[in-house]
Amino acid sequence: MQSELILGYQDDITLGGPLQTVASDVRKIAERGAKMGLFLNTSKCELIVDSKLDVNDPLLGSFTGVTVEESSLLGAPMFSGKTLDDV
Repeated sequence: MQSELILGYQDDITLGGPLQTVASDVRKIAERGAKMGLFLNTSKCELIVDSKLDVNDPLLGSFTGVTVEESSLLGAPMFSGKTLDDV
């Protein structure tokens, strides 16, 4: 794993860093997991990214997009914005 941020808890993992690095790490997880019979449920995967950034990676593009202002980690707001205001 080469991402700058790597957090894991049970079957959840959070990666952060440059888009290409995160994409590469996600592909590694998907490939190695598949060899063990484990598969990413992309309908439950989220991609937190600035709305100005163009995501060309097909795997990351299949994740649910979340704006930075709406993002949370294990239920805790990560930045000021709508999610923090709602809490």
